[in-house]
Amino acid sequence: MVPNLHTIDNLVEDIYKNFNIKEPLNSNLQKVVQELGGVLIEGNKTGIKKTENGFIIELKGEYTTEEKKIKVYELVGYLFIVMGYSIDEDIWKKSKFSNFQFIKNKPLLTYFAYSFMMPKTNFLRMWELCREDCAIDTVSISERYGVSLQTVSVRSKFLGLIK
Repeated sequence: MVPNLHTIDNLVEDIYKNFNIKEPLNSNLQKVVQELGGVLIEGNKTGIKKTENGFIIELKGEYTTEEKKIKVYELVGYLFIVMGYSIDEDIWKKSKFSNFQFIKNKPLLTYFAYSFMMPKTNFLRMWELCREDCAIDTVSISERYGVSLQTVSVRSKFLGLIK
């Protein structure tokens, strides 16, 4: 079954709650991955590998800070949605290493990444707090989540707040 966007937003909120992750994430990718039970390493490929007690995310060193965030959180999405991490023990037992460039459901994982960086409920609350008349203070939203204005724009489009 392929999850829909609403299901992904709910999954992200559950992950935040179950792993006691605090918002905003800003840029401490190592800490977030550790809180989820994994290790983040820089390597010569981008992928995810299951270990006995968790997982290892390997990330090429060629990305900008913003691209690293998106790639890591896409892999976190893969970890939960495809590999069944902490969701489905049977799927998790069968899961193996994934070379990220061959993933077919990339748009859903990209949506997961943006949702993970800016969870829907809090993002919508922030959107309303930063509204003045017909204008939105996207700079404040960007600063709160430690992301670029473009990333805020993409999340806003995903949520149907702007065209």
